[in-house]
Amino acid sequence: MNLRELKRQRAALQPVADALPATVTDLESIRAFLEEIRGRPVRLVPCSMPSEPSAAWLPVPEEDLICYERSTSPHHQRHLVLHEGAHMLLGHRSTAAAELTGLLGPTLSPKFAGSLVCHRMFDDAEESQAEVLAVLLEERIDERLRTPASPNEFASRNIDRFMSSVE
Repeated sequence: MNLRELKRQRAALQPVADALPATVTDLESIRAFLEEIRGRPVRLVPCSMPSEPSAAWLPVPEEDLICYERSTSPHHQRHLVLHEGAHMLLGHRSTAAAELTGLLGPTLSPKFAGSLVCHRMFDDAEESQAEVLAVLLEERIDERLRTPASPNEFASRNIDRFMSSVE
């Protein structure tokens, strides 16, 4: 993705971020918002994730699961959940990664493994759309809270990697 495409996506997705209800500010309110939009239960599952992906969305018949790295900062956890939520909001159904089903326990049916949607940094159009929307949603939330997110090492590395991919 180049800078022109990034700007185009940002402009196209800004109205979605602008429509975010003012009550959406933390993990619980993000979960409740997604549950309302999806019309079904959404469960947030902190996990010990492999280095990539660091989050995954698993739509199983009775609910949506968002698994995210438990050992990262609260700000990064919020970003991971927003990224997976962006996949939901944008209607994505891609990037199967059956290896993550082991994180959810041996009782998960193998037939649902193919529906696992994973967070892999910027490897295709859907991932870049979800990432742009997640950033826009974060900006909206931070603006409302009036507490800018503090940068951390993970965010700095990924911003650098992302910017080098769009130049």
